[in-house]
Amino acid sequence: MIYEDIEYTVNKYGVEIKNSYLVTDDRTKFVFLHYLLETVCELRDNRSYKSLFREWKAHNICYQHGWWKDRSRDTFFEFKHKLFPKIGFWFISTFLKERE
Repeated sequence: MIYEDIEYTVNKYGVEIKNSYLVTDDRTKFVFLHYLLETVCELRDNRSYKSLFREWKAHNICYQHGWWKDRSRDTFFEFKHKLFPKIGFWFISTFLKERE
C-alpha cells in the first residue's frame, strides 16, 4: 500500500515501512503514524505513538550514520515489541539527533 508516498506492508507480525529513511520530516511521520494506529488494530492494541515514533527516528539515525544500513533502511514495527530493542530505540532517539 502507499499512503502519501510512503510504501508499507502489513503482515501477521507487524508493519514494514519501505525506505523509511527517506522520511525525515517529523510532521509527516506524525500524520502517518496516527493513520497506522487508526487503521491497523493489532498495532493500536500493542504499541504507542511514542514507541513507534522513537523506533522510526532511531532507524533513520542509524541509517544516516551508516550503521546497519541494510537493516535500518526500512522500519519494521513489530506488534509485540521486545524489551531490548525498545531500550535501544529509546537510547538512540534520545541522545542522537536525526538530520533533516
